[in-house]
Amino acid sequence: WKEVRGVVEDGHVILDARGMWAARLRGTYRIVSKSPEPPARKAVYLLAGEQRVVLRLPHRSRTVEVLDRLVP
Repeated sequence: WKEVRGVVEDGHVILDARGMWAARLRGTYRIVSKSPEPPARKAVYLLAGEQRVVLRLPHRSRTVEVLDRLVP
């Protein structure tokens, strides 16, 4: 797992992270789906951009409410 920071802007998720390993993860993504059966106390989203990314968050995060509005 890698930690990244993100911001939601105009219906897209923009990811950024520090370090050389994160260069390939930086970019703009759209939410493809949300896992119907995530691990306990987690919310899991599939993001698509130049590549696919799985975003895993605590289920009580304030971000979950924002991301849920973007799920198609």
